[in-house]
Amino acid sequence: MSKRLILTLVMVVALVSGLVAAGCAAPAPAPAPAPAPAPPEPVELSLASMCPPGSPGAEHAERWAEKIKTESNGLLTIRHYPIGTLIAPPEFRSSIKQGVADIGLAVPYVWDEKFTIGYHLPTLLWAEDTATVIKIYDDIWKEFPDLMAAEWEDYKVLWMGPNQPTCLGTADKPIRMMEDFKGLQLRAPSKGEADKLKLFGATPVTLSPPDFVIGLEKGTVDGGCLMWAFMMDFKLGGKIKYYTPYAIGIGCPWFVIMNKDSWNNLHPDLQKVIDGTLEWGEQDLTNAWVAGEEEGREYMKSNGVDLIYPSDEEKTRWDATIAPVFEAIIADMNAKGLPGAEIVQFVQERNAYYATQ
Repeated sequence: MSKRLILTLVMVVALVSGLVAAGCAAPAPAPAPAPAPAPPEPVELSLASMCPPGSPGAEHAERWAEKIKTESNGLLTIRHYPIGTLIAPPEFRSSIKQGVADIGLAVPYVWDEKFTIGYHLPTLLWAEDTATVIKIYDDIWKEFPDLMAAEWEDYKVLWMGPNQPTCLGTADKPIRMMEDFKGLQLRAPSKGEADKLKLFGATPVTLSPPDFVIGLEKGTVDGGCLMWAFMMDFKLGGKIKYYTPYAIGIGCPWFVIMNKDSWNNLHPDLQKVIDGTLEWGEQDLTNAWVAGEEEGREYMKSNGVDLIYPSDEEKTRWDATIAPVFEAIIADMNAKGLPGAEIVQFVQERNAYYATQ
């Protein structure tokens, strides 16, 4: 046999052997399946609110807690602590950030380094009914979304929106004209409302809602800035005899916010449960405030509260008198790097627009 033939046979045998070996090699092992995520454990979260039991805000909190319990099949419980049980009203933003409670339902009273537009909005909004205030507030978010969102970046925002206007309720002296403010001591829930009352000639005082009720009973305060539903929530029939529907401010924004660590520590399945209720929660809170205003009006009517509507001429006087408040707001926003004039002008234009609808 020739060397060439032998060499060819060797090469053929080697090739066939290689192919056979390759065909018999064990297949690569399949990757091990990822371990299934652990199911969620039962969790209880605290919800602190500044709402008294039985009020529209408190009932809203209870409805949401029940919805969360149902949607999570009982794994997530929200325990509601009403009327400042865990957190005093001025401290809600800072306390929720610190984790004093997991969730907060309140309206902010004080300014902090990240809260300028929202702090001034109660003073800037003038609408005299809840439904209109909600429209204006939504317009502001649409016009300045990044600026508004930046004020809440330290929280998991669930939902928020404005409440009813705070108008003027007095115990013994009706307010029909600007001169009627002189000598009155009136509760002011915010600095902006206090500044307006000073310009009208009244003396503003700072009191928590329970202390305000005590002040009315003792006669140490003449009245104050009240939402329609406040009369009903705190049973002020007989204590407040006159109500002047001129908006000194707005309860705004009422927020439902969550501590970020509390949120991040939740099981993803429970996070999905909460996220699935956000649209429902915003609408339910809106419905609560609108219904609360109507109930407050009926409560006043049934308790003989005298509603006093200033004349158009008198309202024009009042509007002109408080103009310096808005100039100060523009200056404060500008000093903090915000477009103060643009924001204030937009809000006032929306106020005027809806007033003609």
